[in-house]
Amino acid sequence: MLLVVCGIAVQPQYDVPGAHGTIGRADLWVVGTRTLQEYDGEVHLPRAQQKRDLRRLRRLDAEQWTRHGYTDDDVLHRAVGILFDADRALGREHLPERVRPWHDVIRQSSFTPAGRAQLARRLDVTQSA
Repeated sequence: MLLVVCGIAVQPQYDVPGAHGTIGRADLWVVGTRTLQEYDGEVHLPRAQQKRDLRRLRRLDAEQWTRHGYTDDDVLHRAVGILFDADRALGREHLPERVRPWHDVIRQSSFTPAGRAQLARRLDVTQSA
């Protein structure tokens, strides 16, 4: 959603092609590039998953794919860095103000006190609930 509201074309759940078949599935492909952007949640922390992730990363690298991994903190508080990486992949000038529509989305989301209050009003939830 971050990249879409910032005007970047992405394809979600992209099957990454390689010389010998599909390398794996990526969260997002920045369309027209060889760049993948992925959300790395807690599922990536166990050692067994880390080993699989690193093997996949080596296969991507061998096929000249660039993978950028981000956490929830990046998405919520450092979105301009994610936008910077996408701009660089597209070879376009990085304009940090392009992130403003994302900040508007976040402000209205349940990730902020104001967004939670707005949701509570919409759901007609009382403060005591």
